[in-house]
Amino acid sequence: MKGEIACLHCDLVSSVAGLKTGETASCPRCGHYLTRKIPDAYGRVLSFTIAGIILLIMANSYSFLSFSSSGLESVITLRQTPGAVWNYGMPGVAVMIAAFIIIIPAVILILLLLLCIPLHEGQYRPWLIPVAKGIFLIQNWSMVEVFIIGVIVSGENRGYGHD
Repeated sequence: MKGEIACLHCDLVSSVAGLKTGETASCPRCGHYLTRKIPDAYGRVLSFTIAGIILLIMANSYSFLSFSSSGLESVITLRQTPGAVWNYGMPGVAVMIAAFIIIIPAVILILLLLLCIPLHEGQYRPWLIPVAKGIFLIQNWSMVEVFIIGVIVSGENRGYGHD
C-alpha cells in the first residue's frame, strides 16, 4: 500500500510512488486530482506549524476587540473571551468558544508538531498513524474563522465597524 492513494471521487486506488518533485497525479479512471509531490513537504508543514503556534500565542496575548463609547473603553484578548461570555451568563457558549477557538487549534498545532518532527528527520514511529488520524478527526472542529466572522458581523450590526 506504500505509495498508493485512493481517488476521493471514484475510490480507485492508484500508485503515486513514481512522482518526481513538482509532478501531479490524476485518477486514471475519472481524471480527478490526486496529489502533487512538493519539495521538502515535511519541512514546509513544520515551518507553518511553528508559525501557527507563534501566531496562536500572539493572538491570545494581544487585544482582540476594543470598543469605546462615551469615553468608556473596553479591551478584550482572545483568551479572555470565554470568561467574558461566562460572566455574561452563557457558560455553555463560553465552553464552546474556549474549545473551538483556543483549545482545539492548539491541540491540532501540537499534534502537527509531534507528527512533522519525526517525518522531517526521516524517522518512523508507531504512534505517527494515530496522531495523523487524530489531526484529521479534530480539524473540522477548529472554528477560529467562524468566530472571527461572527465578531465582524456582530460589530457591523452594532455600528462598531463604522468610523
